[in-house]
Amino acid sequence: MPESKSISSGRVLYVLCKDIDKDGNGICVYNKQIIIVPGLIPEEEALIKCSYNKNNVWYGNLITLKKFSKHRKEAICKVFDICGGCSLQHIDYDFQSQLKNKSLLDNLHRIGKITKHPEVTINNSVNSLQYRNKTIIPIFQSTNDDFKAGYYKSKSHEIVDIEFCPILYEEINEVFLTIRNKLIEKSILANPDISRKGVLKNVVIKQAFYTKEILIGFITSYPAKHLYQEIAHYLVEEHCNIVSIINNIQPKNSNRLIGSINNVIYGRSYIIENFCDLIFHIGIESFFQINILEAEKAVKTIVDHITQEASPSRIIDAYSGIGTISLPIAKLDIPVVGIEANLEAYNFSISNMLLNNIGSAKYFHGNVEQYLNNILRDSDYLIVDPPRKGLSPDVLDLIIKKRPRYISYLSCNHSTLSRDLNFLCEDNTYFIYSISSFDFFPQTTHLETLVILRLLTS
Repeated sequence: MPESKSISSGRVLYVLCKDIDKDGNGICVYNKQIIIVPGLIPEEEALIKCSYNKNNVWYGNLITLKKFSKHRKEAICKVFDICGGCSLQHIDYDFQSQLKNKSLLDNLHRIGKITKHPEVTINNSVNSLQYRNKTIIPIFQSTNDDFKAGYYKSKSHEIVDIEFCPILYEEINEVFLTIRNKLIEKSILANPDISRKGVLKNVVIKQAFYTKEILIGFITSYPAKHLYQEIAHYLVEEHCNIVSIINNIQPKNSNRLIGSINNVIYGRSYIIENFCDLIFHIGIESFFQINILEAEKAVKTIVDHITQEASPSRIIDAYSGIGTISLPIAKLDIPVVGIEANLEAYNFSISNMLLNNIGSAKYFHGNVEQYLNNILRDSDYLIVDPPRKGLSPDVLDLIIKKRPRYISYLSCNHSTLSRDLNFLCEDNTYFIYSISSFDFFPQTTHLETLVILRLLTS
């Protein structure tokens, strides 16, 4: 009797892995049905057990690997299999890059409906480990001394307890271990899901790459500066690069982990970093790319296009943050206007402009849609670096209405990037001048992409 081609829960199958999904899981195909299997790498063959079907996609678990990929390697992190931080540590770095750039092209074709485009310029990360300059760590400690500090388990809200993370700077790991030991010693109550006086929620650690300065933030729902004075004193004695320790207040239980109220416990409210030959002040709320060497490459690519190809009369930098894109351009005496919604980031963009004696930049604090509608001209060069959700329909409509001559679109999510490119390139309004990928996030499936567009119609 021929073997049944149907899939059912509990059935054991022999499969070939074809690709990976956005979470780094293996994608297999059996009788034209997709099966997602965590832990598999393309070209590997394995026995798997089917578990459940959701939205016409089957999910299964690995039983035995029968054919190993030549790209498989041992993960350096001992909690890699359960931690939700990294998803590709079991794959050698060159193959990670191939898979991530294939995913970018797949999305450009499938979501963006873009069939003709320049070849992607691939920029791999100088460092595939110890590249990350920031971490936010949820902390849990109960009255019975049950303690956990780490990242969340994949697709859950369960904290995976860690003492070391291989993608963080070495000194961030050292500082984290000191904080961890002190919180246990002092029996500090902690729970990221509770808003209560005296309860710690999360710990933030940032470190500058060039100056080595360190900022630490203890995030609580209510002011608790007094609880961390002694810990702060000890931390400063143990780690000489600490220049800022802050009690950040976030009273709400929401996806926003960092609040807008900061009480300085030690030092100043920011660290100093060098970026693209400029000096920047970075606060606890400030967005700053986590892989600085690759971020500098991306900004240089934008600057080179502006100076060597576009020669615009004015730059509009939407989502301008603390000025990491706009100020390296403005230092060349090119007029730049930045728009930023976050108040702390806006204030730092002003101070960073003054710090570097740059007079050709101007910043607005407020809604991107509102200011773009008022100031964007067809002769402008527009830079957008939006959150993962991409550009809003209002911003996209404004771009089509105002028709700036060039657009540099920097994105950390090529799914929403592809969606937006489909809209911008519709009816041949814009065409893609260049595509560059930058691996800001080794060991994960995420990829930073810069697309430069030029207006076709007038």
